[in-house]
Amino acid sequence: MPAKGDVDASWYLLIMSRFLRNKRDILLYLRHDNETIMNIAKEIRRRIAGFSEDYVFTASDFEIELQNQSAVVKALNRMVESGEISKLAKGRFYKPRKTQF
Repeated sequence: MPAKGDVDASWYLLIMSRFLRNKRDILLYLRHDNETIMNIAKEIRRRIAGFSEDYVFTASDFEIELQNQSAVVKALNRMVESGEISKLAKGRFYKPRKTQF
């Protein structure tokens, strides 16, 4: 019969291995999710580059899966913050004209 300390140690190892496996799965999911968001942002930038100046658009114009719609909105709002596009109203964006000023 194993000593009490051996049972406690093996129980601890079992719990830790399950914890680490779950943590690894979570990290892999987050990594996949982050790559998806980055790919969506890259695709949005590519499509906006093809728009004419002063073209008004919404997030739904990008025809990206419903589960990724929040990533589209987030990417558009980040582009507004960086000055790449402008916001007319809630959900409406446009590609501004480039001038000397």
